[in-house]
Amino acid sequence: MRFLATSYDDISTFNRDILQSETYVCNETLHLSSLITLLIRKCPSMKIFSNGNIDAESFMGIQVSLDRAEKLLFHQDLNTTVKLMFERGEFLGAVDEECFCDNLQLQSYWHGKVGLQNKWLCNLVTLKLRYCTLPYAIPSGILPYLNNLRELEVVSSKKVDVIFYMNHTDTMEVPSQLKILTLKWLSELTHIWKNNSQEVLSFPNLQEIVVIGCEKLKTLLPASLAKTLEKLEKLEIESCYELQEIFSKEVGTSANVAEKFVFPSLKKLDLCDLPHLTYFHTFTLQSPSLNELSVLDCHQLELFQSAHHTPL
Repeated sequence: MRFLATSYDDISTFNRDILQSETYVCNETLHLSSLITLLIRKCPSMKIFSNGNIDAESFMGIQVSLDRAEKLLFHQDLNTTVKLMFERGEFLGAVDEECFCDNLQLQSYWHGKVGLQNKWLCNLVTLKLRYCTLPYAIPSGILPYLNNLRELEVVSSKKVDVIFYMNHTDTMEVPSQLKILTLKWLSELTHIWKNNSQEVLSFPNLQEIVVIGCEKLKTLLPASLAKTLEKLEKLEIESCYELQEIFSKEVGTSANVAEKFVFPSLKKLDLCDLPHLTYFHTFTLQSPSLNELSVLDCHQLELFQSAHHTPL
């Protein structure tokens, strides 16, 4: 790694090998008013630059390639940008090989190609993640690029706690084109969405939700999100042993107030092996297209009254 700053020539070079396993450079407060760019290479474990405060008002971004023509990586400030770089590396490492079928060379030449990464993410239609090492499947620094994403599959991780993660300071919308969401064998998953205001959470094009083997998930979706799923055709939930309700109640809403949910396109509802599921929520369900309902090993579930949906 090299440190590029006009008045800091004495620390212009660091040993890359030493930093292979380091998560940060120092603990001190740094005054780097002349720092414009920073070159960081082969530091896969680095999560932040300094544990102390950093004054780097001129900082424009991190260079992750020896090619000076390559686009800089930048987000908010120096420490946040280093974190973004780390999260990108972990995220890309979890992408299934199948997602590179249209560009096999891309899989081998990720490093340093920020512009190429951004372009690929923006054009991505299907994303499959395996063995994620981050506590969130989609980091906030990746989410803005997934505007064309139609299908998301996240499977086999003991680390993922949240699917879509956004910093408190970020303002953005989730992938509005998403049609299929598949979550399987995520033993630590507790939320699909976290650290975001509900106003920007919307999946108006979502058609299929499959959740299997997410043992710690207690609630699938907030009620506000459920009300936007007008195109949902299939909902399948299986072997989520701590799941208590499908839709969580709005904060501040009375427990005795029944809400109305309309799923005009829902055709298939499959609930299996959910020992703690007691109810969807206190609500009226209307699903005129429902023609397949399967409920197995959900012994505490209070089934809907026939008046609340179209008879099968």
